[in-house]
Amino acid sequence: MLLRRIIVFLSTILLGLGAFVLPASPAAAAVHCVNFGCDGLKVADTDCKANAYVITGTKVLDSAGAVVGRGDLYYSVTCHAMWADFTSLTAGFSGSVYLEFSPEYGGVNEQRANLGITGAQNYVTTLVGWQRSVRFCAVTGMPNAFCTLWR
Repeated sequence: MLLRRIIVFLSTILLGLGAFVLPASPAAAAVHCVNFGCDGLKVADTDCKANAYVITGTKVLDSAGAVVGRGDLYYSVTCHAMWADFTSLTAGFSGSVYLEFSPEYGGVNEQRANLGITGAQNYVTTLVGWQRSVRFCAVTGMPNAFCTLWR
C-alpha cells in the first residue's frame, strides 16, 4: 500500500513538472549587413536574400558542349552585396568555382571562394560588397573557363 502511494505521488509530481516545460527558444535573427560590411559572410546567415535577384548568369559546358552546370550572380537590394550560386548538374562534374572582383574604378583583381567541386551539387559563395566589379567563374579544365559578365 505504501509503495502504491509513493508511485501515485511521484507520477503526480512528474505530471505537474510537465506543465513547466519551457518553450523552444526562437531562432537567432539573421544578421543585417550593408556593402563592405557583408564581405565574407554566408548568405544563409544574413537577411540578404530578401529582395535579391539574378543580375547575370552563365551555363557551364563540358568538352562535348553539353551543359554540366549553371552559375548565377545575385545582387541584394537589402544588403547592397553580391554572391554566386552554382549548381553542377552531373555526377561526373569536376571543376572549380570562384568569385573574381576588383575595386570599383580598377585595380588588382582578387579571387574569393576558389573551390574544387566534383559531382552533382550546389555551392553558394560568400558575400562581396557591391561597390566592386564582380564576376563569377567556373573552370572545367584548360581552356574551359566560363564566367559571367562583370558587374
